[in-house]
Amino acid sequence: DQKLTDLCEVAHQTLVPLFKHSPHSVFLWLSLFLRHNHSRASLGQQLATNTLQLPLCASDGMGLNVTTVLLRFCHKLRARHILEKINPFFCLIENSSGLEDAVSRIRTNPNLVPITHILELSRESKLCSCEDTEDLILDLSPDFSFATQLFHLTHFALSVYYVPVIDTFISKSRQLAEIKDLMSATFQEPLMERAYRQQISSYLSLKSHLLSHQLVEMLTQFCLLSCDWFLFLTGSKHDVTAQIASIPEFYLSNVLEILQFFSATCKDTLATLQGDYSAFIHFATIFLNHSGLITNPHKRGKIAEVLG
Repeated sequence: DQKLTDLCEVAHQTLVPLFKHSPHSVFLWLSLFLRHNHSRASLGQQLATNTLQLPLCASDGMGLNVTTVLLRFCHKLRARHILEKINPFFCLIENSSGLEDAVSRIRTNPNLVPITHILELSRESKLCSCEDTEDLILDLSPDFSFATQLFHLTHFALSVYYVPVIDTFISKSRQLAEIKDLMSATFQEPLMERAYRQQISSYLSLKSHLLSHQLVEMLTQFCLLSCDWFLFLTGSKHDVTAQIASIPEFYLSNVLEILQFFSATCKDTLATLQGDYSAFIHFATIFLNHSGLITNPHKRGKIAEVLG
């Protein structure tokens, strides 16, 4: 746990001056890294079935470290005046020329390539539908604030790495339980014991990263920050539905999956954190009482499940 903390601290301190000198270049690199690894779930399935011979994506450890560093920067977003600067319409910027063209343009003039053209969030399913958003979809990106780019990039990173790794962790936990059952029911104990040792080593390594106290604290704060942002949008002077309809559905999935995972695996750690969970309760109350804000019934059911 301490080694991971030290590593992420070094990475964070390395990026601080880079962000001050050339924030767009850092955001662009992070966007390219995450976009390249966006398909890692399907690639993992191909690897498992031997239809793909070489791993083309970064490891879980690398992705989790990048995500952790982004979360370290996000603590500055808690201030109300900064939270209000996060623009939901960032997720509507279209890239009519395509991802490959955007990547090729980086080689000639990277300053003219917005990270929205790399992330392509306009293609993602949104929380709800709204005809008014069609008039807001732009081909060229406006100059979005640092807070806006950091917030959306962090959610993208969580969807690419942390949330999928939660599924991996749960799967490994079930495999360990199955191996233990086999060990007690079979005479091939040496073979089972060797398989158990291999699985437990991988499991504990993943657990130490996923459930480190610092990461649990940062993720919990980021989830509550996201709930505060959702609530802020519902109370803004602009078209509420149009703003909510700009948000990718996976943002909500990130919040729900992470909070549910923590409540099931590290209640003692959560009890030591000084988080204000009223933000999630208030968010759940508002969004469950207004069906037009979340059109997916499964997501609405998930909110009620986590709230329970």
